[in-house]
Amino acid sequence: GRALGAVGDGGAIRRADADYATVIDTHTADGLKVALELRDPAVPTLVLETAQPAKFEDTIVEALGRKPARPAGLENIEALPQRVE
Repeated sequence: GRALGAVGDGGAIRRADADYATVIDTHTADGLKVALELRDPAVPTLVLETAQPAKFEDTIVEALGRKPARPAGLENIEALPQRVE
């Protein structure tokens, strides 16, 4: 297998994109990295997404060179009025 690299350098994020055509967030990248390191081929492996990749846009851009897709309706969330109570 291919070395994953540290999550901090985007290794697991790049691998998920290259091998599974899936953009994952930094927390999910931690889970994927450990799951693949400890994987027993005789046991099915499931890694659940824990956050939206768009929440970590800067890290995704650093790892993949492009922005992650935003969930529908959140494309311009920064432009919406903010309320603090």
